[in-house]
Amino acid sequence: MKKVQYFLACFSIFTTLFFILSLCSCDPTDPTSPDLTIDSTSYSPSNPNTTDSITFTIHVRNRGSESSSICDLSFKVGGESAPPVYTIPALGVGATYLVSRRMLLPIALTYLSIATVDVADEVSESNENNNIDSLIFSVNPPPRPDLTIDTITKSPASPTTADSITFSIRVRNNGPGISSVCKLEFKVGGESMPPQYDIPAMAPGATYTRERKMLLPIALTSR
Repeated sequence: MKKVQYFLACFSIFTTLFFILSLCSCDPTDPTSPDLTIDSTSYSPSNPNTTDSITFTIHVRNRGSESSSICDLSFKVGGESAPPVYTIPALGVGATYLVSRRMLLPIALTYLSIATVDVADEVSESNENNNIDSLIFSVNPPPRPDLTIDTITKSPASPTTADSITFSIRVRNNGPGISSVCKLEFKVGGESMPPQYDIPAMAPGATYTRERKMLLPIALTSR
């Protein structure tokens, strides 16, 4: 009789342990739940500099087998302590949603951006480990201008001391960046205070011509 009781007690313990182990080995996630993921994070222009307005696009998708409820997405760039949060609407199975953010990054650096969908864990998902996407990108210094004197010409070609001579100075921006307003100085002979002329802002490849008219009453070779 004692053997039977002992056997029944062992069987009861074994059954209980098997039931507990079975519960522990179950997948805690529901395979029929939604599954929000970030398909991609992109930016434009592809080679931004510190003067560009950069547009980021985050592509969210529901890869699960049920519709998701409304949730939030955060998008952090660099060392932001309070990144903006965007509302993601309810998404059906396979549905996608695009989030855009436009910003200027005035410091030339290599940045890390992190997009997190369902940032507040509002949606019960079949996979809670695929809600984050990161992106490393660089912002370059702005392109610089390169102002040069293209040509200096005079008219007439062989002036005399009685002629009013017109000098034409053509300035060109040979650089890839836009130049700001600046001054052009044009000195003839031994002038101690040559005149200065305003040169406007110039786009890459642009030219600007200034003229100076003067009489040179002494026959000399000027340089």
